[in-house]
Amino acid sequence: MANAKTKLSKVIREIVQQEVEKQLVEIFGNKKKETPQQAQDEMLESFSAEKVSYTKNASLNEELNATANDDGFKTMKSFNSGDVRNQFMQMQGNTGQPTVESMVPQDLAHKPIDKSVEKALTRDYSELVKRFKK
Repeated sequence: MANAKTKLSKVIREIVQQEVEKQLVEIFGNKKKETPQQAQDEMLESFSAEKVSYTKNASLNEELNATANDDGFKTMKSFNSGDVRNQFMQMQGNTGQPTVESMVPQDLAHKPIDKSVEKALTRDYSELVKRFKK
């Protein structure tokens, strides 16, 4: 049974490889590259724009030309107020809703705290601030 599975998987692999090669030839033509690096170089050349000479250093020019038409910072995310608030809370050691222990100064930590003060310290004032901004 195991032998039949391995034979079947080999046959499937060969058929898929042949079909992929047919499609690649159909799409890109019958161009065989000696190494993957040559194929990559040709692909990069086809996408690159006109080469400009920025300096006398050839390797520096190559890198500058490679990044000249780059849109840049594609992975950079735009931040909103919630992201900034979360980062600030993480810097302060808080990971979620503030606790009374995190809001009370160290010198008052051992004293009992009234429930109304607890509520005032841990309340979410964002809606109140939004009303003031209007």
